[in-house]
This record gives sequence, structure tokens and C-alpha cells, in this order.
Amino acid sequence: MDYSYTGIAPNEYGWWRIVNGQVDFTCNSVESNEYGWFYLRNGQVDFSYTGLGFNDAGCWRIVNGAVDFGCTGVVWLVENRQRSG
Repeated sequence: MDYSYTGIAPNEYGWWRIVNGQVDFTCNSVESNEYGWFYLRNGQVDFSYTGLGFNDAGCWRIVNGAVDFGCTGVVWLVENRQRSG
């Protein structure tokens, strides 16, 4: 096991967010590996998810678990009945 690795890695059960060599089951974010940017739920790439995903860089359109970099539309985010975007 490589305790220095941080990224996304696959195994027979799916693709997982790894931090310092261990699965980070608390990761709910958009993260990347050499294959692209992906939506993670509870540490696992969720290839069934389509919607919005968030990370430190902002809000992303997700289609089948991957960031849709072709999306150029406007997105309105409503939280507590307040609109932003």
C-alpha cells in the first residue's frame, strides 16, 4: 500500500477517493485523476449521478458522474429561498 498516494483509484468495487493511501469515505466533492473530474459521494465516484457538484473551485455540471466541461449555460442555485448564480 502506498501511504503517500492521494487521488482517485479503482478496485473491483468502484472508483474511490484515496487520501494518504486510505479510502476517504467522508469525501463528498468533485475531484480528479488522470481520466478526468468526477463526482464523489461518500468517497466513491457515483457514475449514476447527474446534477450539480461542488468543490473549492466552484459549482460543476455533472453528467453520469463526470464533469461536463461543455456546459455553458447559467445555473441558479437556491438555498434558504435565496437565489445566487
